[in-house]
Amino acid sequence: GKVPSCCKPGHTPSKKILYVNGIRTDVVRNDKSGNANICDIMQDIADTACAEVTGIYNATNGMLADLAECAENIQGVSQAPATATLYNDLLAKLSSVPPEPVEIYAHSQGGLITQEALGRLKETLAATDGPDEADRLMGVITIRSFGTAEQGWPSGPHYTHLRNTDDPV
Repeated sequence: GKVPSCCKPGHTPSKKILYVNGIRTDVVRNDKSGNANICDIMQDIADTACAEVTGIYNATNGMLADLAECAENIQGVSQAPATATLYNDLLAKLSSVPPEPVEIYAHSQGGLITQEALGRLKETLAATDGPDEADRLMGVITIRSFGTAEQGWPSGPHYTHLRNTDDPV
């Protein structure tokens, strides 16, 4: 996780955010690749939002492999570890009593991963608690997506979508 530098020592951030990165994102700075890195992005979010940020890392395997994985995310059949990690984290938070509010920032393919995890989560909750209760439970989730598909999001969570018409995803 990343803690904002804007918070004074001894003070806690005002909120927690999960961040799911997009394609071609390295873990740390790699000056040879020219790719963004999740650590710097998370620190920028932490500083801007004055929040503790935890990353759900979507590992890159290069542009073509990442785009192929995007197609699997859209179909809901990916084996991406980030999808499973996010699903498991969300299920744990919504299974607590009361359900723990969650805020997710998702960029590009990170939005597709988030959609897929939310779809699986909704199916699980609907199977055990019914569709209306699934919507109610998922109402504690807030999603802010940046440059990702606007279709395919399940009902229940609260959404803010910012579009980037130049994003390949």
